[in-house]
Amino acid sequence: MLPDLLKKLDQYIEIFTREDEELYVQEISNREAYAYLSSEIPLIDCPDQEIERTELLLQGTEKLLTECLPRDISRTYNCAAAFL
Repeated sequence: MLPDLLKKLDQYIEIFTREDEELYVQEISNREAYAYLSSEIPLIDCPDQEIERTELLLQGTEKLLTECLPRDISRTYNCAAAFL
């Protein structure tokens, strides 16, 4: 089961990075996204691919924002997210 979830994660990250124009390379580049996220976010198996894709995108975005951006910026993100 885990290899299947990792394969799905790899496919989603490939789609995300292909669609993303990486103007500024941060601490974790698009090229390193799979290695980082595969060990840092929970993997889900959901029959609805849209929910699964959205959840992985949200998990990955939250992880990258809270760990890789300067502290004051990540606090702003967390504050805004609380009002969604």
